[in-house]
Amino acid sequence: MAIVALYDEQCELCQASVSWIRVLDRRRRVTCLPVQGTDLALISPALDAEACLRTLHAVDDDGVVHTGWEAVRRVWSAVPVARPLLALTERHRGADRLGRRLAEVLLDSRWELVRVRGGRAHDHLEPRPITPLGPFWVCYSAELLLRLPLVAWATSRSFARQARDWASTRGRRVRLLDGRLEICFLGGPPTAAVPLVFGERFTMAVYRGVAVDPGSSRMRRSLAQHLAHLGQTIHTVVATHAHEEHVGNLDWLADRVGAAVRVGPETARLLQPPYRLPWWRAAVIGTIPELRRWSPLGDRVATDGGELLVLPAPGHCDDHVVFFDPVEGVLFAGDSFMGEHFATPNEDVDGDAWIATLERLQELEVSVLVEAHGHVHTLRPDIPDVPGVVLRRDPQAAIGRKLQNLRWLRDQVAVGRREGLSDRAVEATCYPWGPQWSWEHKGVDELARLFTGGRFSRTRVVRSFRERPGEVFPERLEVRFTPA
Repeated sequence: MAIVALYDEQCELCQASVSWIRVLDRRRRVTCLPVQGTDLALISPALDAEACLRTLHAVDDDGVVHTGWEAVRRVWSAVPVARPLLALTERHRGADRLGRRLAEVLLDSRWELVRVRGGRAHDHLEPRPITPLGPFWVCYSAELLLRLPLVAWATSRSFARQARDWASTRGRRVRLLDGRLEICFLGGPPTAAVPLVFGERFTMAVYRGVAVDPGSSRMRRSLAQHLAHLGQTIHTVVATHAHEEHVGNLDWLADRVGAAVRVGPETARLLQPPYRLPWWRAAVIGTIPELRRWSPLGDRVATDGGELLVLPAPGHCDDHVVFFDPVEGVLFAGDSFMGEHFATPNEDVDGDAWIATLERLQELEVSVLVEAHGHVHTLRPDIPDVPGVVLRRDPQAAIGRKLQNLRWLRDQVAVGRREGLSDRAVEATCYPWGPQWSWEHKGVDELARLFTGGRFSRTRVVRSFRERPGEVFPERLEVRFTPA
């Protein structure tokens, strides 16, 4: 028996229920479709969009439409692990009456309770007027309780995957493009805490004699081990930006191999003392040595047999640049691309500038996208599968998906500010429970907020979109007794 369940994609409770159905329905007997963007007439001519938004509708394979409590029972009948609940309501009138009453309160009255913004990042969703924050947080809290087991499961699975990837690449050097590109995985105590907890590994890329982002001062031992086995000679050392895990070994590596250091003027300025590095970053990743000798990047960097274009890429931070080989289609993106749904940015992120950067990068003919933290995105058949490193994804499509997500976040933030919402309320609407990426990463994102005192958090995403060009948000640490 197949069931089509129709739900409101902008309802937090609906999103949570759908996620549980998708986890428990191993045989895929229930198809969950959002009312928004679905041609209801193709499912049943008896369906009405407004009625479907007001309460749950389920359509069985005979075309019979069930609503409210009966729709819940039909969904339970299709999911084997939920059938004991169905049997309980069939055998005990009290259980049936209780379920019916709860359905009336949660389903039939839900429309007035949860008219909040949210939902997935789809263009067809329009923000709704938000109700008073009391009902909003009641709804969000109920959703949180429903999600906690899923969040805990996803977080533990994430830790296991990150530990596996870290162990499989620890101290490893991956050679691609017939040795023209080498990815060196760096580390050392206590830097291992970052990839194990947050999944961001540390790498240096060497491409035709150019070393990109040679790691932090705490990674020199592993870097020295890689230098003994590199298949090419390094003649130039460059950095995408001035964060400590990218620039801590610029002079050290250049002195070791007799190479030139080339960085952008703004990056060089940031690398002059006094530094403003939080103590916990210095303790875990390493301090930033003073940059003693360097020459400006210009717009090109010579390689063995070609050149890399130097393209400004602000957003992650103001001084960020990327390196692109237009002949090979290889893009060294640094931190301008850190996953499609990166949710805990650094303090100097600028969301509007990041969108503009991704728009420019999407115009490039990229066939190999090299991230700074351990992944290579490509569909090229001449690049072998390397578990935990090579992701079989179209780089330009991946950039497009990240761009779409950031644009949607920008629009959500703008609407929230017009409504006078707090940053945390806007954050809740920017990271609704429906999309899998949102609740799967919730646990790790909250750990980042906790360990960094709020400096790396989803709230930073909200604050990264300026209300006015050039606006700088004041530093503040908020303590709020809210469910978020």
